[in-house]
Amino acid sequence: MKIVELTDVHMKFQRDRVLNGVSFSVDKGDFCILIGHNGAGKSTILNLITQNEFHDDGLIKVFGMSLEREAKFFDKKIGFVHEKINFKVPFHMNKMVEIYKQEFPNWDNDFFYKMIEDRKIPLDKHYGNYSRGQKMQLALIMALARKPELLLVDEVTSVLDIAGQKYFLSLLRDLTLKGTTVILTTNMISEAQNICNKIVYLKEGHVQFAGNKETFFEPYLKLEIPNTLFSYNELNNVKATLIERTQEFSYLLFEKDMMVDKLPPACRSVPVSVEDVFLHLYKYKNENAA
Repeated sequence: MKIVELTDVHMKFQRDRVLNGVSFSVDKGDFCILIGHNGAGKSTILNLITQNEFHDDGLIKVFGMSLEREAKFFDKKIGFVHEKINFKVPFHMNKMVEIYKQEFPNWDNDFFYKMIEDRKIPLDKHYGNYSRGQKMQLALIMALARKPELLLVDEVTSVLDIAGQKYFLSLLRDLTLKGTTVILTTNMISEAQNICNKIVYLKEGHVQFAGNKETFFEPYLKLEIPNTLFSYNELNNVKATLIERTQEFSYLLFEKDMMVDKLPPACRSVPVSVEDVFLHLYKYKNENAA
């Protein structure tokens, strides 16, 4: 069952074209990550799904319903957490939670307080008095406790410490296994790749890839090459991207259909990461490592 579908979606912001014919779909239970440089259109897509913004052309369906200029309210079924979220209320969080949860029939009170206890967040303060990381954790916890059918998370993992990142990414993965659909925009690619099953890669408003994670890696081969057999200057002679260089080895990413016939001897194939492909597609060269 398709939860979100975008078909040839275009959008302009003033004179700038933000999205250019974007098409992809996300199924029930998918954990989809949107990746791309700042300004690629990731956050815009989430704002279109939640109707905080409206597209100029194309088709967007959420839960099978087409989103046009008239609003369709999915507030009970969609959770949206972003780094600019801010609760402005004149009382402590514990009272706010008691009021807030009344709006959501699927609210899981036990789950809420377990997360609060796990993350050791007190509820006896006003929202504005928490640290930035605590604010993001509270927003995530409240969204998760609602048990939404679709959860959209926009670049908040970068605000969290490593323990917080692992904790919430693990929770998000567990929810998808139970049927919740998650779309996450993130720059924490290495962490997210271990739990997602679908990737949408955007560049300058265009979809460069949309599909299963395994398919994302198929065109590439990453090799570990001893530095004694390879110099940085040889990059001009091979169609590859230098991802990393240590004292002993150089790590190069090749596109399989563009590989040269002869590779340096003593090469070893190593796993390809989403980050490797991302850097390669942006023509990254690790000159400091050379």
